[in-house]
Amino acid sequence: MICLDNKLISDIGLSFVFDKLDIKTPYGKEQLGKLRPFTQSDNAILNGELDNIGILIDNHNGVLFAKIAQILPQFKEIRPIIERCSGTDHVPDEVELFELKNFLISLEELAKTISPMDCLSRLSRQMPGAMTGALDLLDSTGSRLRSFFIPDSQTQKLKSIREVKRRLEAAIISEEREEEKKLLRDKRLLIVCEEEDEELLIRREFKKGINIYRDDFLANASAIGYLDLLLQKVTLAKEYSCTRPIIINNEENCEVIFNEVYNPFIADILKKRKKVFTPVSIKLRKGTCVLTGANMGGKSVALKTFTLNIILFQMGFYVFADEARLPIFDFIHLVYDDPESIDKGLSTFAGEIVKLKEIINDLENGFGFIALDEFARGTNPTEGASLVLAIARFLNEQNSISILSTHYDKISSEEFNNYQVIGLKNLDHEGLKDKILAAAENPVSLISEYMDYRLQKPDPDTSEDAPKDAINICKLLNLSGKILNLL
Repeated sequence: MICLDNKLISDIGLSFVFDKLDIKTPYGKEQLGKLRPFTQSDNAILNGELDNIGILIDNHNGVLFAKIAQILPQFKEIRPIIERCSGTDHVPDEVELFELKNFLISLEELAKTISPMDCLSRLSRQMPGAMTGALDLLDSTGSRLRSFFIPDSQTQKLKSIREVKRRLEAAIISEEREEEKKLLRDKRLLIVCEEEDEELLIRREFKKGINIYRDDFLANASAIGYLDLLLQKVTLAKEYSCTRPIIINNEENCEVIFNEVYNPFIADILKKRKKVFTPVSIKLRKGTCVLTGANMGGKSVALKTFTLNIILFQMGFYVFADEARLPIFDFIHLVYDDPESIDKGLSTFAGEIVKLKEIINDLENGFGFIALDEFARGTNPTEGASLVLAIARFLNEQNSISILSTHYDKISSEEFNNYQVIGLKNLDHEGLKDKILAAAENPVSLISEYMDYRLQKPDPDTSEDAPKDAINICKLLNLSGKILNLL
């Protein structure tokens, strides 16, 4: 089980993705709310989830899908009614029977709509199916009208009672003498009581029938929710041209491979600012990967992007990438600067250590993905660098794939898999400085436009440990030469 806290869900962009899903039924919303990443023991189920998306993409029928989308909002929550009917004392009232009948009519309509879609029979999950017997019970006239009433024909006794009631009502209307009217009203009151008693007996029989179909009601509610959520996964994948990730099952030789992966949440923010997200590519193997690069270089965004897409994959979504090859992890951790640690009375560093201890505990029980963003940035550089190096070496020997971003020197080495943010490395700094001085716009924003956020393997022929863009940025922002000359 992989537990996700609300802050992580929001910060990495998972809430953004979920908000894109136009879930139409209470059953689909419940399933989305309970959605958790599958683990290695669920390999077959996860494969089935991804296959299902692919089947519907390959066999997309816009007309039928639109018809399904029109039917789904008709389904209301009926499971509490089913559960109440399972009790010994509860007898369903007409409002509850109305809700059940409407559920069954919508279910019949949905079943007729999806029946021509042969592709649905190839899905790994059962699709909703009509409950004709239950519907005939609640709609004995076969009218399929969405209103509910108990017809005269339900029982012979009810028919006789209502005939008497109608004659009395006609007599009351035609009678002019008040004393006779009163006698007729009294008789009508008695017959109404008989009618209510008979209807109560009939509703008790309905309850028995509802209980017979209890499992079918619940199974269809679940199937409706699954179909609702699945269609939204398909819609999301088509809208964003997402990719079906390939599952790597060999844990001993597994890798995380992303080609041109991006984060839709951050991409949407950038789009509103008339900027474009730069997709990144990376190949992570078991052990530690060290990601270096200056501030503003997008290291944090990269880690959040990897984490988001791995979580989405393990929830049975296509991923936001051109290509992805991923193993199934038993646990997923992203440790980053967390203001909530301060709210809990911890320093940022103390909060990181608490989370590191959680990771160490999880490492004893499974195979994990671990992302540490600028770990120990809140402590002094000497101790921080030593601690980060020790953590990198420790994780390099564990049953996990870890990526650790840092701006500390002397962390990258041949011990680890190493990547760098290209940053301002290949830029004409003097040319950009002239543009900044000539432009009236925000210089920081202009620098970010020229920042190369792509990742690359470090050049083995250079002794450079990490990109030195901090000083370049100082120069570009025209920091006082009195300070720069003292560097």
